[in-house]
Amino acid sequence: MNSLTRLFEPGSIGTMELGSRIIMAPMGTLFANEDGSVSERLCRYYEERAKGGVALIIVEVTAVARGGKAHPRELGIYEDEFIPGLRRLVDSVHRYGASVAIQLHHTGRQTTAEAACGLRDGGASSKQGQRSHAGQDDRSRSSGWRHGRNDKKAILGQATPILDSYRGP
Repeated sequence: MNSLTRLFEPGSIGTMELGSRIIMAPMGTLFANEDGSVSERLCRYYEERAKGGVALIIVEVTAVARGGKAHPRELGIYEDEFIPGLRRLVDSVHRYGASVAIQLHHTGRQTTAEAACGLRDGGASSKQGQRSHAGQDDRSRSSGWRHGRNDKKAILGQATPILDSYRGP
């Protein structure tokens, strides 16, 4: 008996029934539009995976707040205007019998103005924001996220709009 035969048998996760046990983990494609909405390319990408037999697709890293994006082309779920595109994506995947889940994401203090809104700091050096060989973001030295006694004011100034977006009316 082939050890992979169970892979193609139906399965379930809680009450969600799946046609097979093939699950696609979330992988950041950066195929979203710059405003965080679903692009045609992104929709086709997931549709092709469903067409190929994936039973559950976990949609890539998806920002829950504009100020928490890791990249300008990160998919977003923080505005109602994104619903039609997300609906289109889900429908294209459901057409082939696959189920859909989504990976929610907020970059936290690691975000930058460029990533969150496509903005660039005026007067910043050309090296600012580039990744070093160790993966550290050089922007942290000049964006207000620095270690020392002035941290509290800088952190509160950048964190307050994020916190306010989670508070109810």
